[in-house]
Amino acid sequence: MKSYQLYKQSNISELGPIPEHWETAKITRIVNSHKQGYYTKSDYGNNGIKLLRITDIKDNSEIDTTNCPHLELSENEFKEFSVLPNDFVFARSGTVGRFGIVRTREKVVFASYLIRFRFRENNHTEFLKYFFLSHYFKESLKSDIHGGANQNIHAENIKNQYIIIPTYPEQKIISNFLDKKTAQIDSLIEKKKRLIELLKEYRTAIINHAVTKGLDPNVKMKDSGIEWIGQIPEHWEVVKHKRFVDFKNGVNFTAEKKGKGLLMLDVLNMYGESHFVDFRECYRVDIDVPKDHILTDNDFLFVRSSLKKEGVGWTSVFNGYKEPVSYCGFIIRSRLKNTQINPSYLAYFFRSESGRNSIISESNTVTITNLSQESLGDVIVTLPPYKEQETIANSLTVQCELLDSSIKKQTGLITGLLEYRDAIISDTVTGKIDVRDYAEQIS
Repeated sequence: MKSYQLYKQSNISELGPIPEHWETAKITRIVNSHKQGYYTKSDYGNNGIKLLRITDIKDNSEIDTTNCPHLELSENEFKEFSVLPNDFVFARSGTVGRFGIVRTREKVVFASYLIRFRFRENNHTEFLKYFFLSHYFKESLKSDIHGGANQNIHAENIKNQYIIIPTYPEQKIISNFLDKKTAQIDSLIEKKKRLIELLKEYRTAIINHAVTKGLDPNVKMKDSGIEWIGQIPEHWEVVKHKRFVDFKNGVNFTAEKKGKGLLMLDVLNMYGESHFVDFRECYRVDIDVPKDHILTDNDFLFVRSSLKKEGVGWTSVFNGYKEPVSYCGFIIRSRLKNTQINPSYLAYFFRSESGRNSIISESNTVTITNLSQESLGDVIVTLPPYKEQETIANSLTVQCELLDSSIKKQTGLITGLLEYRDAIISDTVTGKIDVRDYAEQIS
Protein backbone atom coordinates (compact mmCIF):
# COMPACT_ATOMS: atom_id res chain seq x y z
CA MET A 1 0.00 0.00 0.00
CA LYS A 2 1.22 3.51 -0.80
CA SER A 3 2.24 6.17 1.70
CA TYR A 4 0.97 9.75 1.88
CA GLN A 5 2.79 12.19 -0.42
CA LEU A 6 3.78 14.69 2.25
CA TYR A 7 4.77 14.09 5.87
CA LYS A 8 5.83 16.28 8.78
CA GLN A 9 7.55 15.55 12.06
CA SER A 10 5.17 14.68 14.87
CA ASN A 11 7.79 15.50 17.54
CA ILE A 12 6.75 12.25 19.23
CA SER A 13 9.70 9.84 19.14
CA GLU A 14 7.57 6.67 19.23
CA LEU A 15 5.42 7.93 16.36
CA GLY A 16 7.81 9.54 13.92
CA PRO A 17 6.54 11.44 10.86
CA ILE A 18 2.79 11.83 10.25
CA PRO A 19 0.82 12.99 7.16
CA GLU A 20 1.27 16.73 6.72
CA HIS A 21 -2.43 17.55 7.09
CA TRP A 22 -2.94 15.46 10.27
CA GLU A 23 -2.73 16.90 13.78
CA THR A 24 -1.44 15.53 17.07
CA ALA A 25 -2.94 16.26 20.45
CA LYS A 26 -3.14 14.73 23.87
CA ILE A 27 -6.32 12.70 24.31
CA THR A 28 -7.42 15.12 27.03
CA ARG A 29 -8.17 17.66 24.27
CA ILE A 30 -10.86 15.47 22.67
CA VAL A 31 -12.50 14.33 25.95
CA ASN A 32 -15.86 15.77 26.95
CA SER A 33 -15.95 13.99 30.30
CA HIS A 34 -14.72 10.94 32.16
CA LYS A 35 -15.88 9.17 35.31
CA GLN A 36 -14.96 6.20 37.46
CA GLY A 37 -17.65 3.54 37.83
CA TYR A 38 -20.20 2.70 40.47
CA TYR A 39 -19.04 0.87 43.60
CA THR A 40 -21.64 -1.26 45.29
CA LYS A 41 -21.74 -3.42 48.41
CA SER A 42 -25.24 -4.63 47.59
CA ASP A 43 -25.94 -8.16 46.40
CA TYR A 44 -26.74 -8.69 42.75
CA GLY A 45 -30.32 -9.51 41.83
CA ASN A 46 -32.53 -10.38 38.88
CA ASN A 47 -34.31 -7.03 38.69
CA GLY A 48 -33.32 -3.42 38.39
CA ILE A 49 -30.51 -1.77 36.38
CA LYS A 50 -27.84 -3.82 34.61
CA LEU A 51 -24.26 -3.44 35.90
CA LEU A 52 -21.56 -3.49 33.21
CA ARG A 53 -18.32 -5.17 34.32
CA ILE A 54 -14.86 -5.82 32.80
CA THR A 55 -15.92 -9.40 32.09
CA ASP A 56 -18.74 -8.13 29.84
CA ILE A 57 -16.20 -6.60 27.43
CA LYS A 58 -15.28 -8.96 24.59
CA ASP A 59 -11.84 -9.21 22.97
CA ASN A 60 -13.03 -7.24 19.92
CA SER A 61 -13.99 -4.32 22.21
CA GLU A 62 -17.70 -4.93 21.78
CA ILE A 63 -19.87 -5.21 24.90
CA ASP A 64 -22.26 -8.06 25.68
CA THR A 65 -24.78 -7.21 28.41
CA THR A 66 -26.49 -10.61 28.32
CA ASN A 67 -24.91 -11.80 31.58
CA CYS A 68 -24.81 -8.46 33.40
CA PRO A 69 -26.12 -8.69 36.99
CA HIS A 70 -28.84 -6.30 38.16
CA LEU A 71 -28.87 -3.69 40.93
CA GLU A 72 -31.51 -1.57 42.61
CA LEU A 73 -30.40 2.08 42.18
CA SER A 74 -31.82 5.47 42.96
CA GLU A 75 -32.66 7.81 40.09
CA ASN A 76 -29.68 10.03 40.96
CA GLU A 77 -27.29 7.06 41.05
CA PHE A 78 -28.54 5.89 37.67
CA LYS A 79 -28.09 9.34 36.09
CA GLU A 80 -24.57 9.65 37.48
CA PHE A 81 -23.31 6.23 36.36
CA SER A 82 -25.41 5.40 33.29
CA VAL A 83 -23.84 4.77 29.88
CA LEU A 84 -24.96 6.06 26.50
CA PRO A 85 -24.31 4.84 22.94
CA ASN A 86 -20.73 5.66 21.81
CA ASP A 87 -19.41 5.86 25.39
CA PHE A 88 -16.04 4.16 25.84
CA VAL A 89 -15.35 2.21 29.05
CA PHE A 90 -11.72 1.41 29.86
CA ALA A 91 -10.65 -1.28 32.33
CA ARG A 92 -8.71 0.08 35.30
CA SER A 93 -6.84 -3.19 35.82
CA GLY A 94 -5.98 -6.36 33.91
CA THR A 95 -5.00 -6.21 30.25
CA VAL A 96 -3.48 -2.81 29.47
CA GLY A 97 -5.77 -0.73 27.26
CA ARG A 98 -8.75 -3.09 27.38
CA PHE A 99 -11.90 -1.16 26.51
CA GLY A 100 -15.41 -1.54 25.21
CA ILE A 101 -17.80 0.65 23.21
CA VAL A 102 -21.38 1.04 24.36
CA ARG A 103 -23.85 0.27 21.55
CA THR A 104 -26.98 -0.47 23.57
CA ARG A 105 -29.73 1.95 24.56
CA GLU A 106 -30.93 -0.19 27.46
CA LYS A 107 -30.54 1.01 31.05
CA VAL A 108 -27.00 0.15 32.15
CA VAL A 109 -24.55 1.53 34.71
CA PHE A 110 -20.82 0.72 34.80
CA ALA A 111 -18.86 -0.86 37.65
CA SER A 112 -16.05 0.67 39.71
CA TYR A 113 -13.21 -1.06 37.82
CA LEU A 114 -14.21 0.78 34.64
CA ILE A 115 -13.67 4.39 33.57
CA ARG A 116 -16.26 5.93 31.27
CA PHE A 117 -15.05 8.34 28.58
CA ARG A 118 -17.23 10.58 26.43
CA PHE A 119 -15.44 12.16 23.48
CA ARG A 120 -16.24 15.30 21.52
CA GLU A 121 -18.66 14.80 18.64
CA ASN A 122 -16.14 15.86 15.95
CA ASN A 123 -14.31 12.55 16.49
CA HIS A 124 -15.55 9.45 14.67
CA THR A 125 -16.31 6.65 17.17
CA GLU A 126 -14.99 3.84 14.96
CA PHE A 127 -11.75 5.68 14.20
CA LEU A 128 -11.19 6.12 17.93
CA LYS A 129 -11.88 2.40 18.39
CA TYR A 130 -9.17 1.43 15.93
CA PHE A 131 -6.75 3.97 17.38
CA PHE A 132 -7.24 2.50 20.87
CA LEU A 133 -6.73 -0.99 19.41
CA SER A 134 -3.43 0.04 17.81
CA HIS A 135 -0.07 -1.24 18.98
CA TYR A 136 1.14 2.37 19.25
CA PHE A 137 -1.55 3.37 21.78
CA LYS A 138 -1.22 0.22 23.91
CA GLU A 139 2.57 0.51 24.14
CA SER A 140 2.37 4.25 24.93
CA LEU A 141 -0.14 3.57 27.67
CA LYS A 142 1.90 0.69 29.06
CA SER A 143 4.97 2.94 29.39
CA ASP A 144 2.93 5.49 31.36
CA ILE A 145 1.52 3.24 34.09
CA HIS A 146 2.89 1.62 37.21
CA GLY A 147 1.96 -1.24 39.44
CA GLY A 148 4.07 -4.25 38.46
CA ALA A 149 2.05 -7.42 37.88
CA ASN A 150 -1.21 -5.72 38.95
CA GLN A 151 -1.03 -2.63 36.80
CA ASN A 152 -3.70 -0.05 37.51
CA ILE A 153 -4.78 2.49 34.89
CA HIS A 154 -6.15 5.89 35.81
CA ALA A 155 -8.06 8.35 33.66
CA GLU A 156 -5.01 10.64 33.60
CA ASN A 157 -2.88 7.85 32.09
CA ILE A 158 -5.29 7.64 29.16
CA LYS A 159 -5.76 11.41 28.78
CA ASN A 160 -1.97 11.88 28.80
CA GLN A 161 -1.45 9.82 25.59
CA TYR A 162 -1.05 11.44 22.20
CA ILE A 163 -3.56 10.82 19.42
CA ILE A 164 -3.09 11.52 15.71
CA ILE A 165 -6.14 13.25 14.27
CA PRO A 166 -7.05 13.21 10.55
CA THR A 167 -10.00 15.25 9.30
CA TYR A 168 -13.41 13.87 10.23
CA PRO A 169 -14.19 12.68 6.62
CA GLU A 170 -10.81 10.90 6.53
CA GLN A 171 -11.49 9.30 9.92
CA LYS A 172 -14.66 7.80 8.38
CA ILE A 173 -12.73 6.55 5.33
CA ILE A 174 -10.09 4.94 7.54
CA SER A 175 -12.65 3.27 9.82
CA ASN A 176 -14.67 1.98 6.81
CA PHE A 177 -11.50 0.51 5.31
CA LEU A 178 -10.51 -1.15 8.58
CA ASP A 179 -14.05 -2.48 9.11
CA LYS A 180 -13.87 -4.31 5.79
CA LYS A 181 -10.22 -5.37 6.05
CA THR A 182 -10.48 -6.72 9.59
CA ALA A 183 -13.72 -8.51 8.69
CA GLN A 184 -11.87 -10.32 5.88
CA ILE A 185 -9.02 -11.26 8.21
CA ASP A 186 -11.40 -12.36 10.98
CA SER A 187 -13.28 -14.53 8.49
CA LEU A 188 -10.03 -16.26 7.51
CA ILE A 189 -9.13 -16.76 11.16
CA GLU A 190 -12.53 -18.31 11.92
CA LYS A 191 -12.14 -20.70 8.98
CA LYS A 192 -8.74 -21.81 10.24
CA LYS A 193 -10.08 -22.23 13.78
CA ARG A 194 -12.86 -24.41 12.38
CA LEU A 195 -10.29 -26.45 10.44
CA ILE A 196 -8.31 -26.96 13.66
CA GLU A 197 -11.49 -28.15 15.40
CA LEU A 198 -12.14 -30.63 12.57
CA LEU A 199 -8.56 -31.91 12.70
CA LYS A 200 -8.87 -32.43 16.45
CA GLU A 201 -12.21 -34.18 16.04
CA TYR A 202 -10.68 -36.46 13.41
CA ARG A 203 -7.70 -37.19 15.67
CA THR A 204 -10.09 -38.12 18.50
CA ALA A 205 -12.08 -40.34 16.15
CA ILE A 206 -9.10 -42.31 14.81
CA ILE A 207 -7.71 -42.85 18.32
CA ASN A 208 -11.06 -44.05 19.64
CA HIS A 209 -11.62 -46.36 16.66
CA ALA A 210 -8.15 -47.88 16.91
CA VAL A 211 -8.34 -48.69 20.64
CA THR A 212 -11.84 -50.16 20.46
CA LYS A 213 -12.05 -51.69 16.96
CA GLY A 214 -8.42 -52.25 15.99
CA LEU A 215 -6.83 -51.71 12.57
CA ASP A 216 -8.21 -54.73 10.68
CA PRO A 217 -11.60 -53.83 9.10
CA ASN A 218 -12.33 -57.54 8.46
CA VAL A 219 -11.78 -58.86 11.99
CA LYS A 220 -14.64 -60.71 13.68
CA MET A 221 -16.33 -58.66 16.40
CA LYS A 222 -18.07 -59.36 19.71
CA ASP A 223 -20.09 -57.29 22.15
CA SER A 224 -17.87 -55.74 24.83
CA GLY A 225 -20.76 -55.47 27.27
CA ILE A 226 -19.89 -51.81 27.80
CA GLU A 227 -22.33 -49.26 26.37
CA TRP A 228 -19.78 -46.59 25.42
CA ILE A 229 -17.35 -49.08 23.89
CA GLY A 230 -19.72 -51.22 21.85
CA GLN A 231 -18.27 -54.07 19.81
CA ILE A 232 -14.60 -55.02 19.98
CA PRO A 233 -12.51 -57.61 18.07
CA GLU A 234 -13.38 -61.14 19.09
CA HIS A 235 -9.87 -61.96 20.36
CA TRP A 236 -9.57 -58.82 22.56
CA GLU A 237 -10.14 -58.72 26.31
CA VAL A 238 -12.06 -56.23 28.42
CA VAL A 239 -10.17 -55.94 31.72
CA LYS A 240 -10.15 -53.75 34.79
CA HIS A 241 -7.32 -51.26 35.13
CA LYS A 242 -6.21 -52.65 38.52
CA ARG A 243 -5.35 -55.99 36.94
CA PHE A 244 -2.04 -54.76 35.56
CA VAL A 245 -1.02 -51.65 37.60
CA ASP A 246 -0.49 -50.46 41.15
CA PHE A 247 -1.58 -47.07 42.46
CA LYS A 248 -0.18 -44.41 44.76
CA ASN A 249 -1.77 -41.15 45.86
CA GLY A 250 0.35 -37.99 45.68
CA VAL A 251 2.11 -36.12 48.48
CA ASN A 252 0.18 -33.76 50.75
CA PHE A 253 2.05 -30.77 52.19
CA THR A 254 1.40 -27.25 53.43
CA ALA A 255 1.97 -24.11 51.38
CA GLU A 256 4.81 -23.17 53.75
CA LYS A 257 6.82 -26.08 52.39
CA LYS A 258 7.11 -24.55 48.92
CA GLY A 259 10.74 -23.62 48.35
CA LYS A 260 13.83 -24.74 46.45
CA GLY A 261 13.81 -28.49 46.95
CA LEU A 262 12.12 -31.32 45.06
CA LEU A 263 10.32 -30.65 41.77
CA MET A 264 6.60 -31.24 42.32
CA LEU A 265 3.89 -31.74 39.68
CA ASP A 266 0.50 -30.13 40.20
CA VAL A 267 -2.71 -30.78 38.24
CA LEU A 268 -1.99 -27.66 36.16
CA ASN A 269 1.05 -29.46 34.73
CA MET A 270 -1.20 -32.22 33.39
CA TYR A 271 -3.75 -30.49 31.18
CA GLY A 272 -1.64 -30.30 28.02
CA GLU A 273 -3.33 -31.41 24.83
CA SER A 274 -0.57 -33.94 24.11
CA HIS A 275 -1.34 -35.80 27.38
CA PHE A 276 2.33 -35.63 28.36
CA VAL A 277 3.42 -33.76 31.49
CA ASP A 278 4.13 -30.06 30.95
CA PHE A 279 7.03 -28.96 33.16
CA ARG A 280 6.48 -25.23 32.77
CA GLU A 281 5.72 -23.42 36.03
CA CYS A 282 6.39 -26.41 38.25
CA TYR A 283 7.03 -25.54 41.87
CA ARG A 284 9.43 -27.07 44.38
CA VAL A 285 8.97 -28.27 47.95
CA ASP A 286 11.36 -28.52 50.87
CA ILE A 287 10.35 -32.04 51.93
CA ASP A 288 11.69 -35.58 51.67
CA VAL A 289 9.36 -38.08 50.01
CA PRO A 290 9.45 -41.89 49.97
CA LYS A 291 11.15 -43.51 46.99
CA ASP A 292 7.84 -44.80 45.59
CA HIS A 293 6.64 -41.20 45.24
CA ILE A 294 9.45 -40.43 42.79
CA LEU A 295 8.17 -40.86 39.25
CA THR A 296 9.69 -43.29 36.74
CA ASP A 297 9.35 -43.52 32.95
CA ASN A 298 5.85 -44.42 31.68
CA ASP A 299 4.11 -43.64 34.96
CA PHE A 300 0.49 -42.57 34.36
CA LEU A 301 -0.87 -39.62 36.33
CA PHE A 302 -4.62 -39.08 36.90
CA VAL A 303 -6.33 -35.95 38.25
CA ARG A 304 -8.00 -37.14 41.45
CA SER A 305 -10.54 -34.34 42.00
CA SER A 306 -11.95 -31.45 40.03
CA LEU A 307 -14.81 -28.95 40.19
CA LYS A 308 -15.60 -29.93 36.61
CA LYS A 309 -16.63 -33.51 35.87
CA GLU A 310 -14.67 -33.52 32.59
CA GLY A 311 -11.51 -32.54 34.51
CA VAL A 312 -11.39 -35.51 36.85
CA GLY A 313 -9.37 -38.46 35.64
CA TRP A 314 -7.51 -36.39 33.06
CA THR A 315 -4.47 -38.48 32.22
CA SER A 316 -0.87 -37.50 31.54
CA VAL A 317 2.18 -39.67 30.98
CA PHE A 318 5.54 -39.07 32.65
CA ASN A 319 8.38 -39.74 30.23
CA GLY A 320 11.31 -38.92 32.46
CA TYR A 321 13.10 -35.71 33.40
CA LYS A 322 16.63 -34.51 34.11
CA GLU A 323 16.08 -34.60 37.90
CA PRO A 324 13.81 -36.42 40.38
CA VAL A 325 10.13 -35.45 40.20
CA SER A 326 7.24 -36.13 42.58
CA TYR A 327 3.52 -35.27 42.44
CA CYS A 328 0.98 -33.59 44.71
CA GLY A 329 -2.00 -35.04 46.59
CA PHE A 330 -4.54 -34.15 43.91
CA ILE A 331 -2.95 -36.77 41.62
CA ILE A 332 -3.03 -40.58 41.55
CA ARG A 333 -0.04 -42.37 40.06
CA SER A 334 -0.63 -45.60 38.12
CA ARG A 335 2.46 -47.77 37.43
CA LEU A 336 2.55 -50.80 35.13
CA LYS A 337 3.43 -54.12 36.78
CA ASN A 338 2.71 -56.25 33.72
CA THR A 339 5.23 -56.36 30.88
CA GLN A 340 2.49 -57.48 28.47
CA ILE A 341 0.97 -53.98 28.47
CA ASN A 342 2.36 -51.51 25.96
CA PRO A 343 2.51 -48.09 27.69
CA SER A 344 2.00 -46.18 24.43
CA TYR A 345 -1.15 -48.18 23.64
CA LEU A 346 -2.47 -47.57 27.17
CA ALA A 347 -1.75 -43.85 26.83
CA TYR A 348 -3.81 -43.72 23.63
CA PHE A 349 -6.63 -45.62 25.31
CA PHE A 350 -6.83 -43.12 28.17
CA ARG A 351 -6.89 -40.15 25.79
CA SER A 352 -9.64 -41.76 23.70
CA GLU A 353 -13.32 -40.93 24.12
CA SER A 354 -14.01 -44.45 25.38
CA GLY A 355 -11.18 -44.20 27.90
CA ARG A 356 -12.45 -40.88 29.21
CA ASN A 357 -15.98 -42.29 29.49
CA SER A 358 -14.65 -45.29 31.40
CA ILE A 359 -12.96 -43.01 33.94
CA ILE A 360 -15.88 -40.58 34.32
CA SER A 361 -18.31 -43.47 34.84
CA GLU A 362 -16.34 -44.52 37.93
CA SER A 363 -16.06 -41.02 39.46
CA ASN A 364 -18.23 -39.77 42.32
CA THR A 365 -19.80 -36.32 42.44
CA VAL A 366 -21.05 -34.47 45.50
CA THR A 367 -19.86 -30.83 45.43
CA ILE A 368 -16.75 -31.78 43.43
CA THR A 369 -15.98 -34.79 41.29
CA ASN A 370 -13.60 -37.29 42.89
CA LEU A 371 -11.70 -40.36 41.76
CA SER A 372 -10.32 -42.87 44.27
CA GLN A 373 -7.75 -45.62 43.78
CA GLU A 374 -10.55 -48.15 44.06
CA SER A 375 -12.73 -46.51 41.42
CA LEU A 376 -9.73 -45.91 39.13
CA GLY A 377 -8.89 -49.60 39.49
CA ASP A 378 -12.38 -50.52 38.26
CA VAL A 379 -11.98 -48.51 35.05
CA ILE A 380 -12.49 -50.76 32.02
CA VAL A 381 -9.69 -51.06 29.43
CA THR A 382 -9.91 -52.77 26.02
CA LEU A 383 -6.83 -54.95 25.62
CA PRO A 384 -5.54 -56.61 22.42
CA PRO A 385 -2.57 -59.03 22.47
CA TYR A 386 0.76 -57.27 23.15
CA LYS A 387 2.00 -57.33 19.53
CA GLU A 388 -1.26 -55.77 18.34
CA GLN A 389 -1.06 -53.13 21.08
CA GLU A 390 2.36 -52.20 19.73
CA THR A 391 1.13 -52.05 16.12
CA ILE A 392 -1.86 -49.88 17.06
CA ALA A 393 0.32 -47.51 19.10
CA ASN A 394 2.87 -47.13 16.29
CA SER A 395 0.12 -46.49 13.72
CA LEU A 396 -1.56 -43.88 15.92
CA THR A 397 1.76 -42.16 16.58
CA VAL A 398 2.35 -41.70 12.85
CA GLN A 399 -1.19 -40.46 12.19
CA CYS A 400 -1.28 -38.16 15.23
CA GLU A 401 2.08 -36.64 14.39
CA LEU A 402 0.78 -35.75 10.91
CA LEU A 403 -2.42 -34.28 12.35
CA ASP A 404 -0.54 -32.42 15.08
CA SER A 405 1.77 -30.97 12.43
CA SER A 406 -1.26 -29.72 10.46
CA ILE A 407 -2.80 -28.26 13.62
CA LYS A 408 0.48 -26.54 14.46
CA LYS A 409 0.68 -25.11 10.93
CA GLN A 410 -2.86 -23.72 11.08
CA THR A 411 -2.19 -22.29 14.55
CA GLY A 412 0.89 -20.56 13.16
CA LEU A 413 -1.14 -19.12 10.29
CA ILE A 414 -3.68 -17.76 12.78
CA THR A 415 -0.84 -16.12 14.72
CA GLY A 416 0.41 -14.55 11.49
CA LEU A 417 -3.05 -13.27 10.57
CA LEU A 418 -3.49 -11.73 14.02
CA GLU A 419 -0.12 -10.02 13.70
CA TYR A 420 -1.08 -8.75 10.24
CA ARG A 421 -4.39 -7.48 11.63
CA ASP A 422 -2.62 -5.57 14.40
CA ALA A 423 -0.06 -4.17 11.97
CA ILE A 424 -2.58 -2.90 9.42
CA ILE A 425 -4.65 -1.23 12.16
CA SER A 426 -1.58 0.49 13.64
CA ASP A 427 -0.12 1.54 10.28
CA THR A 428 -3.45 2.95 9.09
CA VAL A 429 -4.39 5.00 12.17
CA THR A 430 -0.87 6.44 12.48
CA GLY A 431 -0.71 7.45 8.80
CA LYS A 432 2.05 5.07 7.69
CA ILE A 433 -0.17 3.97 4.80
CA ASP A 434 -2.71 5.92 2.73
CA VAL A 435 -5.93 3.93 2.29
CA ARG A 436 -8.11 6.67 0.82
CA ASP A 437 -8.09 5.22 -2.70
CA TYR A 438 -7.96 1.58 -1.63
CA ALA A 439 -10.95 2.02 0.70
CA GLU A 440 -13.14 2.64 -2.34
CA GLN A 441 -11.91 -0.50 -4.11
CA ILE A 442 -12.01 -3.08 -1.29
CA SER A 443 -15.05 -5.35 -1.32
